[in-house]
Amino acid sequence: EMTDFDLPGLADSVMDLLSPHASEKKLKVEGDWQGLEHRRVKGDPTRVRQILLNLLGNAVKFTEAGEVTMRISQEPPTATGQIATFVEVIDTGIGISREHQQRLFSPFTQADATVSRRFGGTGLGLAICRRLVEAMGGEIGVSSEVGKGSTFWFRLEFDPAPAAESAEAAEATLDTGDEAAFAAQAQRTLQTLARSASSVQPAAPRKRGAAAAASASAASETAAHRILLVEDSPTNRAVVEAFLEDLPVTLDMAENGQEGVDRAAATVYDLVLMDMAMPVMDGLTATRQIRKLPGLNGKVPIVALTANAMASDRESCLAAGMNDYLSKPLNLAGLVDSVRRWLALDDPEAAAGDAGADAATMEATRPADDDGYDLEIRAKAERAIAASPAAAQEETAGKKTRVTTLLDASVLAQLQTDTGEDVLKMLVTAFLEELDGRLTTLRDLCAEERWADLRHEAHTIKGSSATFGAAALSQAAKRIENACDDGQIETIKQDVDAFPALARKTRSALIKALKLKLSRGQAAA
Repeated sequence: EMTDFDLPGLADSVMDLLSPHASEKKLKVEGDWQGLEHRRVKGDPTRVRQILLNLLGNAVKFTEAGEVTMRISQEPPTATGQIATFVEVIDTGIGISREHQQRLFSPFTQADATVSRRFGGTGLGLAICRRLVEAMGGEIGVSSEVGKGSTFWFRLEFDPAPAAESAEAAEATLDTGDEAAFAAQAQRTLQTLARSASSVQPAAPRKRGAAAAASASAASETAAHRILLVEDSPTNRAVVEAFLEDLPVTLDMAENGQEGVDRAAATVYDLVLMDMAMPVMDGLTATRQIRKLPGLNGKVPIVALTANAMASDRESCLAAGMNDYLSKPLNLAGLVDSVRRWLALDDPEAAAGDAGADAATMEATRPADDDGYDLEIRAKAERAIAASPAAAQEETAGKKTRVTTLLDASVLAQLQTDTGEDVLKMLVTAFLEELDGRLTTLRDLCAEERWADLRHEAHTIKGSSATFGAAALSQAAKRIENACDDGQIETIKQDVDAFPALARKTRSALIKALKLKLSRGQAAA
């Protein structure tokens, strides 16, 4: 979308939106664009905003002390009249080694596994930034030194905004000394521009009058809802991240149920998305533990994510204290609708009222045991689950014929519509990399006769394969899962032996269907 916009104003609104959590870290966040000759330019403000959210949010996320600065500078107009603009996000955070800098903008890459466990996220955000910058004809990069911080930068060329419109905009600019007027403008801006992205957490406001800063902080907190995703599959985490990219939410991640409980105990979330089958601690146990937490931490709505869609599974969700249910493979419309419903994004005032009423009821009448909570809340969850796509899926499951095709082209087509071709390629590439590792694990677990762990691996492969339309592979994984449940050892061994060949066929089909270009190591896997 090409339109005229105020570049410093856009940067200002992003800094306001990303304010509440960094103020908790006591970080100094500043903007530096003094003397900018062309404040108003013509370009794609939605893409620019998304890039700024990712870069500034990451800077705050990985900076424990010190400051973060967003600097904007411009070069003289080119021969064709375009305005070369250079944006830098400078932090005093943990820094990045040269080795990791080289692959930092690749999909699903973070500096190291320790950083991923500590801060969450999948690394998809920077890859999307690169895609957006390159789509606008620009370039993006980073310079960093371990322990001394990082500077992420991008360069774009904009067309100048019409002179008349620029003059009108300058006349309409509010005096920031008028605290009430500035606060009202900040509130409107945040409501209009509230967007977030992966691994983005808000940053502290720059120095202003007390009334304006307080208003901006309050507006930011209502705009950015905090969601915790508890999911052990990196690919599935990336899919959820991509699907929620355009909602006004910040997304934290946990890799197993125990980690999810720990995060829920430390932070009051607006919503938890909980996978059911995970190592260390499963989703049902994690939900029961969260429901024991005191105060608002234990009252957070929890939505189950599972590849199973049977009535008994929904009943187990209810009994553990979950509020809703989404079946895998996830689709954008179903996930976004559920998130919007539980956060009441279309009716914030109603959301605040309903959440307060529900919390009070749960506080007063929640039973002491683990069988669930208050009957009224349970009834609401039952109605939500009964109306969910998973319930309809179960009703028609018996009528479906067995799918034997290698790939379900309709699933890939829908994913491409939902995420875009380039993001889909990133996601599928990550799925294939994850699948390679899980094949080795599957074989080893079978050889060691660790049937419970093998069942978990098969369950995870079943769900992620279905997400990307790998129908035959998903059904083969389901057969292994069912054989583990029934104790059919010979069947397990036969299916595990046949699984790698089917995985190779699936891999080749996905590469051909999406015209993937893999590295030598990936292609040889």
